[in-house]
Amino acid sequence: MLFDLYDENALLLNTNFKSKADADNTFAYRGELVLVEGEIGDAKGRKKPPVSVMRNAVLLSVDDKLTLVSGCLDELDQLTEFVAKYKGDFAAEMKALFFVVNHCCPVKH
Repeated sequence: MLFDLYDENALLLNTNFKSKADADNTFAYRGELVLVEGEIGDAKGRKKPPVSVMRNAVLLSVDDKLTLVSGCLDELDQLTEFVAKYKGDFAAEMKALFFVVNHCCPVKH
């Protein structure tokens, strides 16, 4: 299963659920998705916390391809990070909905 592979590679954090859906070969995940992994932190190969994550991620996979992705990005640049890391897992018909926190542009009067 795709999400088991992500889990083995420490790409899933704060998991609310990761389970099979009712349809054949369909799995769902909700939690945080790592976009940029942390550096190796010590001689034992343990990683530092992720540099970038998609918060409130909701993922659906069918036949080990992402068919639905939704989540919250802190910066629009994280969309590029998401595509770079996971594009090989996109289904041709994948649907995506991203919410981007807009905290960079204070209003001036």
